[in-house]
Amino acid sequence: MRTDTFAPLAPWTPTVEAGTPVVDPQDEDVASVPLDYSWDVGSGTWTYATKAQLTRDEEDVWRVTWRRSLLVPDLMDGETLSVERVQAERATVLGAGGAAIVEPRPVVRVGVDKTRVDAAGQDAAARALAAALDMDGDEYAARVAAAGAKAFVEAIVVREGIRRTTCPCSGRSTA
Repeated sequence: MRTDTFAPLAPWTPTVEAGTPVVDPQDEDVASVPLDYSWDVGSGTWTYATKAQLTRDEEDVWRVTWRRSLLVPDLMDGETLSVERVQAERATVLGAGGAAIVEPRPVVRVGVDKTRVDAAGQDAAARALAAALDMDGDEYAARVAAAGAKAFVEAIVVREGIRRTTCPCSGRSTA
């Protein structure tokens, strides 16, 4: 169970510190022990606490009562952990007097999508786009040639709402 639960978090493994067991005053054969988990996940530390429930058997040996929440609080049977990196939204940058000087806004990325241009036409498309954008055609064509077969090779990022024109390389509208 532990291996299945923590497998998606590899290569990270937790450090676990057990606290002092506390015997239930109502039943001397039942106890609990706090468990403090700490994960060094590269960009920070993830910490949380759980509690193990113990019962004493007929041979006077304390046994842990197994459940998934022993590994992670609120983890239910059938659930596992996963890692997902989520990029934060860009914040507004404020200048003097609290005026926004940089703020998030929609953009259009203009470039060559190598999945939509056959290999024979990619160099010409890159050079035509570079000419339309007043870029170095040799440099941009080299970037397109060096990129993977399924790459989108960005030439420029333009704010939405900018006047659109027709690109001479494809006849399609660009920002």
